[in-house]
Amino acid sequence: MNYAESLAQSFANHGVRDAFVVTGGAIAPFTSAVSAQGKIRMHYMLTEQSAGIAAEAYGQLNRAPALVIVTSGPGVTNVLTAVAASWTNSSPLIVVSGQARTADIAQMRKTQNRQIGNQHVNTRQLASGITKVFVEPEELIDPEQLSKSLIVGATRNRMGPTWLSFPSDLQRAVSTEYKKIVDEDLSTSVAVETQFEADLLELLKTKTKPLFLLGQGARSGISNIETFLNKYSIPFLTTWPGMDLLPSSHSLNFGRPGAIPSHWVSNLAVSECDLLVVLGVRLDLGQVGYNPNSFAKQANVLRVDVDQFEFVRVEDRPNWVNYEFEITSRLFHTINGQNLKLANFEAWRGYLDSAKKELPSAGDFNQNLTDGLSTYQVLSALSSKFANHDIVAGSSGTCMEMLLQSWFVSKDQRIVNSCGLGSMGFALASAIGVHALRRDRNILCIESDGSLQMNLQDFATLAKCEPPIKVVILDSNGYKSISLSQQRLGQYPHGFDSDHKLYFNPIKPLAESLGIRYFSISQEEDYQNILENFASLKQPAVLVAHVSGIEEALPRLISKINPSGSISTPELVNLHPPLPPLN
Repeated sequence: MNYAESLAQSFANHGVRDAFVVTGGAIAPFTSAVSAQGKIRMHYMLTEQSAGIAAEAYGQLNRAPALVIVTSGPGVTNVLTAVAASWTNSSPLIVVSGQARTADIAQMRKTQNRQIGNQHVNTRQLASGITKVFVEPEELIDPEQLSKSLIVGATRNRMGPTWLSFPSDLQRAVSTEYKKIVDEDLSTSVAVETQFEADLLELLKTKTKPLFLLGQGARSGISNIETFLNKYSIPFLTTWPGMDLLPSSHSLNFGRPGAIPSHWVSNLAVSECDLLVVLGVRLDLGQVGYNPNSFAKQANVLRVDVDQFEFVRVEDRPNWVNYEFEITSRLFHTINGQNLKLANFEAWRGYLDSAKKELPSAGDFNQNLTDGLSTYQVLSALSSKFANHDIVAGSSGTCMEMLLQSWFVSKDQRIVNSCGLGSMGFALASAIGVHALRRDRNILCIESDGSLQMNLQDFATLAKCEPPIKVVILDSNGYKSISLSQQRLGQYPHGFDSDHKLYFNPIKPLAESLGIRYFSISQEEDYQNILENFASLKQPAVLVAHVSGIEEALPRLISKINPSGSISTPELVNLHPPLPPLN
């Protein structure tokens, strides 16, 4: 075997099962090797960006990486957006890209040339800042060790992308003499985890208003976490990336807090709790309402994160303790078997239950819409109709914010969204990535009209997926989030719809040319019957919902521009519209 064939075999030996591929000359020996060995499924995509997006969604769902295989030069630059999403979403991904010969790379380093030969770029400079492991070998590395290093790097601790920039001469090389690399120390310590559990139990003896905030990083330990919460009736919240950890119907689930919360009670709970346990949440600015140092300021905070660099988001506080470890199924395993004497949380739970019933949630406001359907009403109907589907959502824009804010998560439902980077154009390719992994599940892809335009070519691939994927497009006739933000900030209106010289491709002729059934709903129609027909169809279909372009995502924090030009945001409970008083 040549080296490309040996490495392809090694990836398969270590459990890699899928590759998303755009073929090209500089990576041809490796794509040929992966395809020929037959153990890794090849998913051929129309652009490198889509290949990366599909693999990122696959890793987000699977917690194990797929390969993204692209050529050199433009293949590298095109896949970078998806790699950045993997980096910010903490989803595992392995990129293998073509590269010039090793002698050419050495020459470039020596002379500092911008380019050596056609389709060559300095991949290391472009990619190393957003990858956990970057390898551009100058000689043959033991293929078993190299593949293991890339896989372990993508999945160990905080997950993320790894990258092999693969020189073309090494791909073709035939040799059994390999350079060895030192194995990483994979041992872990449970000392910090044990200390966290001890500190938590001690606080729970005296604190009467505890609250858990669960994020994507808690996924591996969610079973034991849920058992603990149920046993002691402790309320919890989730983040947008962690919204599918537990169903919305769970009696202890009080929503998703932040700058655009799912319910008033979500932010109220954070502001009034006396103990906040933050598990696997990076506490980005949206989650803390752009005021990290006033977040949960009345509470003792115990925060667990595998990435110590996330702790610097919030300045040191005497009542705030950080614990650096990876959340696994060990967490709470021992203490769940004990009968602990903790404080009484009944009054706190009752207060939150009353607030949840009395105060409105997202979508409860009559915004007097005259230009289309309420996005909230459409999403409510979809969440009921597609409760047995995995949901793949677009990544950016007001319509997607409304989905992440208001979607009613069913039991065992998965919600896939790249909200870390928030790039447009992710939904269709993400659905292809999820489909590669979950052929046993029904999949509904939901996208907004503006974001959809970024990667229309993926409709061609979706049309051939079996079983078929359903697609819903929330059409607000332009870039709704841009329009609304320009209005809120008093900016000159520009660049968000056809009145401002921004034109979108029509969807109906595109869908029908590919054999995809087309449906449309608007205010004038009884759209429940149309939804029923769309949901029951056993072939690829797209539904365009004509939603309002003026409907805001409410409740939300409204920032204001100060005379100096700086922007200030109110505290987490000072939502717009104003919080009604509790009885």
